[in-house]
Amino acid sequence: MTKALGLSALLLSFLIGFVPQSAAEPLMMFPFVLLSGWMMASGSLLRLHGQDPILLVLLLLWVLWSLSAALSPAPFPSKVTWVIMGTLPLSYMAWTTLSLSVKDWERMSRGGAFVFSILALWAILQILPLPFSPHLPRAERPFADANLLGAILGIGFLLSLPSLFLSSSRIFVVPLLLILGGVFATQSRSAILGLCAALPLFLIFWKKSKTESSPSIKKISLAIASLMVALALAVGLADRLLPLFQSGGDKDLNARFALWEAGLKMSVLHPFLGLGLGTFHLHYPPFRLPADISAGWWVHMDPLQEAIESGWGACLLLYALFGLVLLRIIQKPSAPQNLLAAPALLLFFIVMHAGYPLHVVPFMILFTGFLSQFSGPRVPLSQPLGFFLATPLLLVLMTGLWVTLQTSSTLFLYREVNLASHSQDEARFQKSMSACLEDGDRSFPDCRLLAARLLIGQSTTSPLSPAIFKLLEEAEAANPLSPEPAYLRTKALQKLQSHSNQSIQQGPIK
Repeated sequence: MTKALGLSALLLSFLIGFVPQSAAEPLMMFPFVLLSGWMMASGSLLRLHGQDPILLVLLLLWVLWSLSAALSPAPFPSKVTWVIMGTLPLSYMAWTTLSLSVKDWERMSRGGAFVFSILALWAILQILPLPFSPHLPRAERPFADANLLGAILGIGFLLSLPSLFLSSSRIFVVPLLLILGGVFATQSRSAILGLCAALPLFLIFWKKSKTESSPSIKKISLAIASLMVALALAVGLADRLLPLFQSGGDKDLNARFALWEAGLKMSVLHPFLGLGLGTFHLHYPPFRLPADISAGWWVHMDPLQEAIESGWGACLLLYALFGLVLLRIIQKPSAPQNLLAAPALLLFFIVMHAGYPLHVVPFMILFTGFLSQFSGPRVPLSQPLGFFLATPLLLVLMTGLWVTLQTSSTLFLYREVNLASHSQDEARFQKSMSACLEDGDRSFPDCRLLAARLLIGQSTTSPLSPAIFKLLEEAEAANPLSPEPAYLRTKALQKLQSHSNQSIQQGPIK
């Protein structure tokens, strides 16, 4: 029963992560709530493994995130990001305390084959010229990022591949074909490269662990390679590969290099604790190079994102996780967990250098699931040591739940303000705006900025309200990195000057 509830919490957290990505989406914090609730209710905090270096690295990483968030110049986005990122160590602790067997992973492989095939079918439909299809050049939904979609489908393909070999029926060929088609529908070069690197590793470990009654490795390899070439030709992947070898280079790749160059310059400003968790997009504009065409929300490289926001220590700890996995594989090259987890983590390693998968909840759940296969010896903590570790973790989880309640309620209030504004319901708008200003998190500036914009807009027909400057002062204190308070203050002063000039002109007439 405990295992079923734990897996349900992980599965639900995984599904919630497919909500369209937005900094203002409170649902993105709910996986933290689910996993925290299960860890506390099940007593799993006392069942953590006492000799697990991976857990230690994740906890140290969490400490750096906490310090970076606490010292952030923009507290609200840092608090939201801290809760979302807390899903990473939490999900690892959940996976390890469940103590899943090889049979459990085989069952998940079969289930994953159909779950990911549905996502892949959606990806394929996005690029087909059908009446109900958006007919996108590259499949990207629900992430609004083709590389993320390609990466998760590539991971799903690796997760599902054992189902083909372990079943006497060939029905699993269909979902695997769909998933592979979905990967190529995204035309994600990083995902395809990662899959090309991970598949040989999978086949090597399969040959080591399943020598008896295993299908011909040569035939399987040839079939997969032929299919990948055919899919590459079908989706026109050559059009995205050829510019890499031309003199002018690839526009997207050049833009990415420009983004990384700017990110490196940012990372050396505060090398120890970074610029503030979740604040890259706020610091980035002065560093942006002309070649960069991105929206500027992410640096599109997880280790560099860690270095910028939480310091180079966080970056090194992220690499340490993969180093520990590699050490385990070298120590036990024939271990059964190598078959599935090692290729998947290799794909993770590749795609995290071209995107931000470890900042997105579904990837966190999958990553920690594979990572848990290389956890330390299954030795529970002794009672005194258990309480020594469990007590601060319990306090952290309680703090996280309080932060989640505080920030999510504010975001829900702000959403209500926007809904009322779009519906042009004046009474509802005034009520929701008052609630957001009075009851919302004081470190959330958006309600005050919105109120200031409205008051400035109304100043064309009425005198300028002195409340504008107070609202802007509070918004600037909440987020000094935002240029909007200064812009609105300038606009308000211009309106004030205009009103003064009109009064002077009208004075003699009266």
